Amino acid sequence: MPIEFLKSLDFRVSNTCNFRCRTCTPAASSALAKDWVFISKEKNVEINRKAFESNEELRSYLSPVWSQLEKVYFAGGEPFLQVEHYLILEELIKSKRSSQVELFYNTNLSVRGFGKHDLVEYWKRFPRISLSLSIDGTYEKGAYIRDGFNWDHFKDNVKYFKENVSGLELFYNITVSNFNGLYLPEMVRHLKNELGASEGRIYFNPVSDPAYYALNNLTADLKDKVLKTLIEASTHLSSPLKERVEAVANLINRPNDIKNLKAFQQMTKRFDQVRGQSFRDVFPELSSLLK
Repeated sequence: MPIEFLKSLDFRVSNTCNFRCRTCTPAASSALAKDWVFISKEKNVEINRKAFESNEELRSYLSPVWSQLEKVYFAGGEPFLQVEHYLILEELIKSKRSSQVELFYNTNLSVRGFGKHDLVEYWKRFPRISLSLSIDGTYEKGAYIRDGFNWDHFKDNVKYFKENVSGLELFYNITVSNFNGLYLPEMVRHLKNELGASEGRIYFNPVSDPAYYALNNLTADLKDKVLKTLIEASTHLSSPLKERVEAVANLINRPNDIKNLKAFQQMTKRFDQVRGQSFRDVFPELSSLLK
């Protein structure tokens, strides 16, 4: 389809990100890419990745579509830290199209803007803002998996945007891995009790790449433990979250791979060494994974 007929766009303009999530990849995080040099066996790791060489190239590429866009989706990296994201919003405002365009984001919600750019001021010009908030855990567990994450800071930003942005919709997107499968019910409780999240706005995104973080890569005893925990928790939930939890539980029955288990052990120990962290201290119930 010629670009001039597009009504919605999915922007992933760079891998610029301030988090170093263990279950991510360098292609989606410039911060993680810097760690990757020390943790992986790759010798030539590309730290910064961009879709456009310059802002002028981006403007030229998108100039045919400003007048008919209706929906724009931003992901990253972290879109709130990408200059290109604000350039696109400015172009939509200049074209007098912003009042007709809905904005959708996948974000870690760690910032409220970037430099001189204030998100609230931009969003006042758009009718609807939807944020899919990426999260892997709360408190210490969340900070371990998503290096850079702070639960109290996350809560403050949720409250801030709720109070200052009209037409705001929040969705909580939990990245499910063998790190946190056992703790999903705990996370749901925190989201509901501390952030007022409704069950219908909580979603799960199972990790498939890197494969060694997939939920099925657990020892047999831990598979049973996680499965029982999820099934028991689902009995206390309403639809559709009940069905989402049950779908995650079904993933546990997939066969694991001894190579992936070994890779998990190796990568976890390397990350711990580089970052001065301890898997066993944060996840004592899962300590057998490192045996």
